[in-house]
Amino acid sequence: MQAYQPAARDVITQAEVDAAVEHITREPGAECLRVVVFGAAELAPEGERSLRALTAGPQYPATGRPGIEVTAIVPLPGAEVEVVALDAGTRLVRTHEDGAEVRRLVHVAAPGRDGSTFEQALAALRGLEAVLSRAGMAPDHIDRTWYFLADIEETYGDLNKARDATFDRWKLTTYPASTGIGAGLPPGQAVAVMAEAVARDGVAAATPFGTDLQCAPYDYGPRFVRANRSRRNGCQVVHVSGISSIDKQGVSLPQHDVRAAVDYAMASFTDLLAGADLSPADLVSCYVYCKDAEARSAFEAHCSDAGLTLPHLLNTVDVCRPELRFEIEGRAVRREPA
Repeated sequence: MQAYQPAARDVITQAEVDAAVEHITREPGAECLRVVVFGAAELAPEGERSLRALTAGPQYPATGRPGIEVTAIVPLPGAEVEVVALDAGTRLVRTHEDGAEVRRLVHVAAPGRDGSTFEQALAALRGLEAVLSRAGMAPDHIDRTWYFLADIEETYGDLNKARDATFDRWKLTTYPASTGIGAGLPPGQAVAVMAEAVARDGVAAATPFGTDLQCAPYDYGPRFVRANRSRRNGCQVVHVSGISSIDKQGVSLPQHDVRAAVDYAMASFTDLLAGADLSPADLVSCYVYCKDAEARSAFEAHCSDAGLTLPHLLNTVDVCRPELRFEIEGRAVRREPA
């Protein structure tokens, strides 16, 4: 499960993060898996926290919306669930279903402080590889990645080089869902990385799929898929990658009419959900990225006109291409009939 809490003031404190975690884990057996903070934050030093939080502040603070997302697991009565802390940023969840063992890894990489974007991204991916090994998992089990970049308009290409080099070394042929987005990061940190992986009896559990409204990202460069789906613990889980207004040829749509650009991105987003027989009502988490106040207003108007109420955090940042002004991603979950 996931829960959101808006910040009480412009700067999120460690006390607010702790309170959000305590609130969502009040259920018997509940375990916190990850914390994400959008907005300026004043958190305790890394070594003084039991759980590493990913912090991705806005690049344009005047239009930011600080908030906290807490991801937790709450076992159903009778369920056998084991949660193992592999390090401050990594939780391994082990369950059994229909005689099979299901493993889910939730990972927030240790923040880099030195080196280029390329070097920090390589280091983060090596760290991910190491915790996968400790969890008895493999790189092809990765089903979701996030890359928050301090200067994405200048460094997205460097991230892609690091990702390509790593995926080549891993010999990956099926890519995860992913987001590469701008962020306001602490001094010295070029990229913040999160990832998830899932396996069923040691076999990758996620199946990629796309939409007719947009081509696959790897057709024009970045190695990720538009969406993927997996079944675990009696639920269908769908990850939708960061979706912007890119057409079937991989070309950015004109951005002078920002409402039209937002509408196209949202149509692509909801079409991906429909491709898995899901709808916006099944969304449990969305991250929304707006480059400016006009894009944010267009998103809010779209949701109002469509009658959508989305569980989301919103950040005001640059998108992966300089001309793009809006992006949305999401996770949808639906319990399957017994």
